[in-house]
Amino acid sequence: MKALLIYPEYPETFWNFRFALRFIAKKAAYPPLDLLTVAAMMPDLSSTPGPSWELIRFADYAALSIQLSRGCPYDCEFCNITSLFGRVPRLKSKEQIIAELDRLYRSGWRGDVFFADDNFIGHQAKVKRDILPAIIAWMQRRKYPFVFNSQVPVNLADDPELMELMTRAGFTCVFVGIESPDDACLVECSKTPNRNRDLLASVYKIQQSGLEVQGGFIVGFDHDSHQSLTGHPVYIGERHCHRYGRTAQRSLRHAPVRAVDGRRPIASGHDR
Repeated sequence: MKALLIYPEYPETFWNFRFALRFIAKKAAYPPLDLLTVAAMMPDLSSTPGPSWELIRFADYAALSIQLSRGCPYDCEFCNITSLFGRVPRLKSKEQIIAELDRLYRSGWRGDVFFADDNFIGHQAKVKRDILPAIIAWMQRRKYPFVFNSQVPVNLADDPELMELMTRAGFTCVFVGIESPDDACLVECSKTPNRNRDLLASVYKIQQSGLEVQGGFIVGFDHDSHQSLTGHPVYIGERHCHRYGRTAQRSLRHAPVRAVDGRRPIASGHDR
């Protein structure tokens, strides 16, 4: 069987990094992981093969990606992950992940590796018990050839042991969806892990563990107010989120978001 793999052209948005890439002389920030992974939509991750890295030239990319899991226990209204992959996280085995790291290492890659999970700690128990200890042992044997980053919810701050394991494994940065400092907006979008907590204190706890925090914010909630919008710079300021992205509220296809008047926001296949 033969298949034609098409790498789509990215539209002109913040997320394609087109202009920033010129400064590091790269064609793209990350390779098309979905195209490189055969049977990427297979529900059973235990039989999912690793990416076919021989199809790309490593020198063209600022970082490479691998995937540990699919699915997320949360159901944020602006996100289509649970519609696509469900709310029960499914993980590859530690043997699969180590095999993928070995293959990257033998192929000559050194540097940044992005775990392209929408919630790297969706199954905290297995990540702590199996995955991170295996990565720590592998990184020690290989003299730390990679630097990892991924996406996590802000409640990572509630688990000091997990943060310690991540830093020992070579994680240096996490993307955290803060979305809004206004609780009414968090209720609106069902951002459960962000509610009933001091978000600034949580961000600071993560930073204190040795992980840089990239903050994600959304503007355009029905409950946005002058106070919530002017609160964004507080998180972005010194000693808080050193890198950040603000995105207009637009609905991903299959995301469950609805406006309070029942109308669906403009759909977009590209904006978060």
